[in-house]
Amino acid sequence: MNSRNHKGLDKMESTVKYSKACKDLMLKDLEEKFKTNQSFIITEYGATQSNDINSFRRKVEKANFSYMVVKNRLCKNVLQKLNHTDMFEYIGSKCGIAFLGDDVVENTKVVIDFSKDKEPFNIKVGCIEGKLVGIDRLKEIAALPSKKVLISMLLSTLQAPITGFVSVLGGVTRKFVYAIQSIKEKREKE
Repeated sequence: MNSRNHKGLDKMESTVKYSKACKDLMLKDLEEKFKTNQSFIITEYGATQSNDINSFRRKVEKANFSYMVVKNRLCKNVLQKLNHTDMFEYIGSKCGIAFLGDDVVENTKVVIDFSKDKEPFNIKVGCIEGKLVGIDRLKEIAALPSKKVLISMLLSTLQAPITGFVSVLGGVTRKFVYAIQSIKEKREKE
């Protein structure tokens, strides 16, 4: 009978150790995400259904950024370690963080659109390039054209003068050819 109790204790101890190892791993992962992402949005998913959260995660994955549901205490520990204690007030129950990655504008649109569609999903605050921003500023950012659209606008603006220059050069060449042709016809008549 004692051997059974010891086995039960051993199993419980390994579970506690495993739990501690998981927490340590989660802390490292979360700390790394905060260090490598200067732009993120803190959300409260509230009573949002799990299938809706899973749908949101698929959209996030497709848009190439990440969303993590985090334990409040672990998140606060990481934020304190990184000297971001000003964000403590936004870390509440049922907290999730969207790490926006490279295309901040497009990825902010994904989060804003989801929060409009799913009522219990609330945006608490954003951090863009290391600066705290409210929901109104996030909506303004989401209204901006995406990175791809801005690049195509820039390229078309850069291309317009070149196209005009080529047209002018073509016009000069055309006029020169017409002048030569007219001189040739005039000499042929003489």
